[in-house]
Amino acid sequence: MPAPGRRGHAAAVVNGKVYVFAGTDETNPVTTTLEYDPVGDSWVSKTSCPTNHANHPIAAVVDGKVYLIGGENAGFISANDEYDPVSDSWTSRSAMPTARDEMAAGVVNGKIYVVGGNNGGIIATVEEYDPVANSWAAKTSMSVARATLAVGVANSRIYAIGGSSGGPLTTTEEYDPVANSWTTRTAMTTARNGLAAATVAGKIYLIGGYSGTWLSTNEEYTPIATFYIHRKN
Repeated sequence: MPAPGRRGHAAAVVNGKVYVFAGTDETNPVTTTLEYDPVGDSWVSKTSCPTNHANHPIAAVVDGKVYLIGGENAGFISANDEYDPVSDSWTSRSAMPTARDEMAAGVVNGKIYVVGGNNGGIIATVEEYDPVANSWAAKTSMSVARATLAVGVANSRIYAIGGSSGGPLTTTEEYDPVANSWTTRTAMTTARNGLAAATVAGKIYLIGGYSGTWLSTNEEYTPIATFYIHRKN
């Protein structure tokens, strides 16, 4: 990735290309947008985001557009900026009701669900963004408040896993957007926060994180069967 290096950034995939947004370098917030082409193994600079989202926003994709939401920069951020990779342009959209960072998000049926995070205290808040209506709606909160959690989407359900609520968590909760309800599921084996999640063929992989030490742990979660299997670290 072109200099400067950054952390606390967000990334999204559209049409086979990776887009990197926000974050901070060693001393300053970064607003530049970068596009990575895996086929050409090349980077291109794109139009910078008009909002300084800085630390730990989320980037979610709906219908080929990227929504860069929240973050923290000398205060918690509620801004919601839409990026169109085709026109390489940004549009300001309706702000998230609860300014926050260190949250996670999942997309189901064209709507973005922002889950948990930190706004000066760790929260369980869930808010749904509808890009077509450009509107937000409050949804049922998680049973456990947490930040630096991971979210995976499988079978049109959202799974909030791990994170921190004064200490690393193993908690797994399943959200049904139709019923607007949460169900507690089988806990993750390894308590951790700051982990990453990815879904492949209906299974969610929970990778890395922190639990008093940096972890290389990789667990596979099968939502239908609701159990975890340790995979190769």
